[in-house]
Amino acid sequence: MLWLAEVVFLLVFFLGFGTTLIKGESMTPGLEEGDLLVYARGGPYHKGDVILFHVASLNRTLIKRIALGPGEVLPESPGDVLSENEYYVLGDNEGVSRDSRDPEIGIVNREQIKGVALYRIWPLEKWGRIGGRE
Repeated sequence: MLWLAEVVFLLVFFLGFGTTLIKGESMTPGLEEGDLLVYARGGPYHKGDVILFHVASLNRTLIKRIALGPGEVLPESPGDVLSENEYYVLGDNEGVSRDSRDPEIGIVNREQIKGVALYRIWPLEKWGRIGGRE
């Protein structure tokens, strides 16, 4: 089993991928605390994708799902449209999630995004693709 970890490590860090560990309940039931994900650095980003992004005011990286993308109308502000590099994100567990509805997080700009989550690799019994990608 150690060889598998070594192969994953090599693929992840030398081919433009990274790993992240889910903390908290904002993405349940789809993603749970302790899940280990592999993400691809860079875009493009699409509605339904699960992304990692940095929030400077919190000094944290968060993981949420893109609910609205460029050209779509904001739900709180009819008439306001997201620009080319803006994304409105929500946690799957909307009752506890801090996401674009929270003024401290707000709209996520493309420059904040670290990557898009592709696979859950731990726990092994839940190994598989995640997010809105085909």
